[in-house]
Amino acid sequence: MSYHLTPPTRSDYQTLQDWFDTPQALQAWAGPDVRLTPSLDDFIQQLQMPGIRSHALKSAATPLLGFGQCYSRHGLHHLARLTISPLQRGKGLVHHLMDALIEQAYQHQPANGVSLFVHQDNSAAIHSYRRYGFVPAPYPGDLPDNYGATLYMVLLRQQ
Repeated sequence: MSYHLTPPTRSDYQTLQDWFDTPQALQAWAGPDVRLTPSLDDFIQQLQMPGIRSHALKSAATPLLGFGQCYSRHGLHHLARLTISPLQRGKGLVHHLMDALIEQAYQHQPANGVSLFVHQDNSAAIHSYRRYGFVPAPYPGDLPDNYGATLYMVLLRQQ
């Protein structure tokens, strides 16, 4: 099957919002500043920040398979808010999402590698990121507020 990234549509954001049914689930994925809201416009606005590019993972058969964001952080491409449709989890789609995000990031600008944060209790995600090649690393600077229960991981670019 062929997968591709597109800018998320309003419909994609509505589907994405529906994947998170509790404030805790949403904040574990999106961070402490994002909250459940009945307004789709508020939800979209909370996810859109300057310098952060949002992407929807799609195939010809499925409108929205996954979502992820990418931006520059400490000289690396930083992946954020990675998620796969609850109906599609466990099928390796997160690797397709990361492949596409990383390829697009390097097309956008050079960097020395890729980084991400993952909650320390999300063992399935940690396992998947390790299989992809990410390794835990010390965070290069002061850890942002509310990131105490997260693991910082990097994938350095092979020269």
